[in-house]
Amino acid sequence: MVNGQLAMVNESNAREGAWIPVARAAEILGWSARKTQIACTTGELTARRNGPQWEIDATCHPAMRIALGIGGPDLHLVDSSGSEAVLAGLSAAKRETLHVRYGIVRRFEQACSNRPASTGRTEFLRIWCEAWNAAGHEPNVSPRTLERWTAAVRRGGAAALVDARRYSGQAKMSPQAWEAFAGMYLRESRPCASSIYERVAVLAEAEGWDWPSLRTVQQWASRKLDPALKTAGTDPKRFRDRCLPTLERDWSRIGAMQVWVADHRQLDVLWPRYEYVPSKRQWRWAWRRPWLTMFLDCRSWMPVAWTLCFDSPNGNRVMATFARGVLAHGRPEHLYLDNGKDFRMRRFAGGRMVNCSSAERVVPEKQVRPLLERLGVGATFAAPYNARAKVVEPWFRLMSRSFDTTWPSYCGRDAKVRPEALKALTKKAESFLAGRIGSEDLAAILLHDGPADVRDRLCLAPLQRALDAWITNDYAVRESPSRWCSGLSARAAFERLRGDAWQCVKPAEADMALLLMPSVPVRVQPQGVYVKAFGRFYDSPDLDARRCGSGRDVARKVSYRFDPDDETKVYCFDAQSDVFLCVAGPYAGGGCHPLAARLGDDEDRDAVAVAIARQRRLAREVSGRLRGVRELAGNAALELSRRSGQADGLKLDADHASLVAPPPPRRAVIQLQGEISRAAKAGQRHDDERAEQERTWQSAREFFANDKRATGTDDQVASPDGPAVDPWSMFTDGLTGTDAQEQRDEREPNAGAEPL
Repeated sequence: MVNGQLAMVNESNAREGAWIPVARAAEILGWSARKTQIACTTGELTARRNGPQWEIDATCHPAMRIALGIGGPDLHLVDSSGSEAVLAGLSAAKRETLHVRYGIVRRFEQACSNRPASTGRTEFLRIWCEAWNAAGHEPNVSPRTLERWTAAVRRGGAAALVDARRYSGQAKMSPQAWEAFAGMYLRESRPCASSIYERVAVLAEAEGWDWPSLRTVQQWASRKLDPALKTAGTDPKRFRDRCLPTLERDWSRIGAMQVWVADHRQLDVLWPRYEYVPSKRQWRWAWRRPWLTMFLDCRSWMPVAWTLCFDSPNGNRVMATFARGVLAHGRPEHLYLDNGKDFRMRRFAGGRMVNCSSAERVVPEKQVRPLLERLGVGATFAAPYNARAKVVEPWFRLMSRSFDTTWPSYCGRDAKVRPEALKALTKKAESFLAGRIGSEDLAAILLHDGPADVRDRLCLAPLQRALDAWITNDYAVRESPSRWCSGLSARAAFERLRGDAWQCVKPAEADMALLLMPSVPVRVQPQGVYVKAFGRFYDSPDLDARRCGSGRDVARKVSYRFDPDDETKVYCFDAQSDVFLCVAGPYAGGGCHPLAARLGDDEDRDAVAVAIARQRRLAREVSGRLRGVRELAGNAALELSRRSGQADGLKLDADHASLVAPPPPRRAVIQLQGEISRAAKAGQRHDDERAEQERTWQSAREFFANDKRATGTDDQVASPDGPAVDPWSMFTDGLTGTDAQEQRDEREPNAGAEPL
């Protein structure tokens, strides 16, 4: 825009004969000494000889005049033709900006010429800018900007400080347009600023709003938007974590063993797992990241219970881990749990709380009594999706740095920190695990028909042992990371910082068994209860009464609970009432030696002897019960026969007994409101008629069945030893039930009349 060489002219301050050496001129101009000498030789700079050295006229270049304070505030342009023209074509704002910038450069050059010899130019530039900004001058200037302005003046004088942009000043933007842009831009989807700009441009054109260029809008979005507002709109979680003030908890107000906190974590370690791939129908080794379920004491940061598994943990895993902690250390007063559904399950903590209506209280999903309530343990749930709410999260980070990184299969938290050496472990899972377990355990893992849980435990056994050793022998004896422990180790703080009123309360074994993994109702087989997770039978003498029940015999079915990491016992409960029955151990008759008496060792012979003894004992018990039941039945039948014979006046001997069936019971008639209904009257009349018929037939039987056993005829020659003949049998032979009754009715039409 401006061509020619700018000269600084100030008649009142001009100093003729100001000569400076080459070194000083080179420093001001930013040239090398050699280039400055060449400029003197070619006449580019006005110079003269002073012996062997060159001396340069300080007024021949604007930069030297500015640096030496020669010249005044009046600025003129001197073009190549020598005609002068006042700075024209510039707006008032640009002219003001030019004067301000030039004034700052001139002040700096004057101060720099008097700087201490021990201070370099760069260091003095930084100090001068800090002092300028601290004094409250406008505008604020950074060292880099001031250096750029100074270099521009050296190259082309004050004209180089002119703002060459087409427009300079405050852009025009309507407040309505800016609000519309901010409302569309501050969203979690984080839309592109250019797409929002186009939408607002259409709206601004329709409404007549001022709308600047895209570059201006982008600068406003990055500089003028409130950072807190921008964070809240685009990332609410980051706004809650970074922008909102936090509440600091004072854990010194509670004692150890008072509050436990629990959560899950996936280790940053790859570990071999032998698993079945259904799509390929084959077994293979694969690298997997195990899951850790941890219960931690809030005051001392001492782990109280932990378990490892390959599959995603569920509520049964949470309850089994909690049961371990209670059995080892006693019952805590309160639990601070994660907000996940595995911690909120109904039979553990009462279920997720839901609002039934605005007027009702918050109630559980179903009215069930959770196990924590039975044990007298309170529960509080952390805020959802807030890792800072639980003290176990920083402990997990400490574990990742101190434990996970020590393994050669460390994989890092994400792909950014994943080691490159991890690629060398590809397809080496089996060899990696073979060096850490015995050959027998590895052979057990390779059994395809074995339970999956058993294989997983064998695979995780080395990692579980290493984790147990690190917690008990390393972490527990170091100073606790919690600042509420007063420099004590985690174990010492856990033992010493308990409240004065604390007592070690361990619930009964039956109550603790309710926390373990349950099963569906199953029947007790001859070998006992089959536990599918362990692939074996478990038996107990207390299950004898429920043995060999059918699949439909619901009253004899049981449910069992077990610890996935303990194969020595299972807990049996009634399937309907959930009442504790017994603790069952492994069945002794399983896996016996085929020829234990001759080829087996002492252990095999003992196992066979125990199984045979149990069979005999059970057989004797059942046989004894069967004899008792049969004796009771025989005695009852004999007593009934004796009573019936005495009531009918019949003679009973050792060989024969006549038993007369008692008449059918009378039908019960219910009187409604003091009157008998018509149907009830009809039923009563029928019963009376039937009873009258029975009395008639009984009289006839008594007439013919006398003590001399009459033949039923008047023939006195008939043999008295012949069997007594029922006179009605000739009519009712071959007829039973309804047919016989119909025959009698046809023969005796007046059966309902008075008896003979």
